[in-house]
Formats: sequence, structure tokens, C-alpha cells
Amino acid sequence: MQPKGTRLIWILPLMGFMAMAQGDQSLNSERAIVATIQQIERSQGPYASELVDRLTSLGALYYRKRQYTLAIDTYRRAQEVLHRHEGVYAMAQLDLVDWLALNYLMVGDVAAADTQQQFRYQVLLHNYDEMDVRLLPTLNRLGDWYYALGQLWDSEYFYEQA
Repeated sequence: MQPKGTRLIWILPLMGFMAMAQGDQSLNSERAIVATIQQIERSQGPYASELVDRLTSLGALYYRKRQYTLAIDTYRRAQEVLHRHEGVYAMAQLDLVDWLALNYLMVGDVAAADTQQQFRYQVLLHNYDEMDVRLLPTLNRLGDWYYALGQLWDSEYFYEQA
């Protein structure tokens, strides 16, 4: 029996980005995004803030094409650029963290996906008080995550925190 509220962990957090991955997925789209990234790097440098959106779009394209390792590398790069501009605990990276976790699952690296789940929680703790109600969705999500992994003690802990 699943606890109340257990659901597919990834559906809601990724819905916004799935729209990005729905467009024309042709090789021309990939080439166009890569060309734009290269142009920004030449004109503004390898850590230009404008790269984050382009890299995220490229990562979504790779995900859609089931090129998960390329997607991971691309999302990591987007996260690195974001960290340079907004810091390691930037809230703006939460969608990237979700994408990374999903892609790690797709390549079978559950430990790396778990690290992303924990990092998401740490980002929120850094930005909010531990009693802040804005933590509730992530606490429930972590409960769902650990339940899905069969780690019931961890699951119970996060459900109790929520």
C-alpha cells in the first residue's frame, strides 16, 4: 500500500520544461542551438548568463532524443554557469536539478539521482527557514522518492518532517 500522496515523482516538476522539449527536434534545431551557444561564448565568454537558457534548451533536446549522457553534461554546464552568477544555492537551478536527477535515473545511476534530490533539499534549506511551509512539497517529494526506492525509514522521516 502506498502512502497517501505518493505519485510519479517527476511529472509536475518537469511539466514546464517538457514544453521546451516538445518543439521541432530535428538535427537542424540542435545545430541552431549549438551555433547560438558558440556565438554567445565567442562574444560574451564561456560563463555568459545568457547561456543558461540555451544550454537548458539543448539539454531538453538531448533528453527528448534519449541522449541522456549528453543531457547530463549539458545540464551540468548550465548549472555551472548559473552558479557563477547566482551562487551554489541559487533557487533558479531547481529545475536543472530535477532534470539532472531524471537523466541520472534514465542512465541507471540511482546514487547520482539521489544526490540531486538531496541537493535540491539543501538549496531550499539554505534559502528558507527549516520550518517554512515552502519546504513541504520537497519534503513530500523526498518521502515519495525514498518510498519508491524501498528505503522506508528515510521515506517515513521526510513524511514526518512534512
